[in-house]
Amino acid sequence: MVNGGGAVDLLELHTAQRVFDQHKLTQTEQLLNVTEVINCLTSIYDVLEQNHKDLVNVPLCVDMCLNWLLNVFDTGMSVRIRVLSLKIGLT
Repeated sequence: MVNGGGAVDLLELHTAQRVFDQHKLTQTEQLLNVTEVINCLTSIYDVLEQNHKDLVNVPLCVDMCLNWLLNVFDTGMSVRIRVLSLKIGLT
């Protein structure tokens, strides 16, 4: 594993944008629940695993990144984060 953030440093912007479009994450103020965030992260890490098999363990990376995102962007403990926060956190 590359880092404690779940190998997110391997993510290229065009890949992130493609996944955001795939999940229809266009409204920056939209709140995402944990399941929606997990689905998006899984899509991202599935792509990263194809290019970096030795560095990416999808379930572990999703878990680590989700925990980091919630710790940073869900200070009210609502278990929801805004689309904008997800995008900023990943890029």
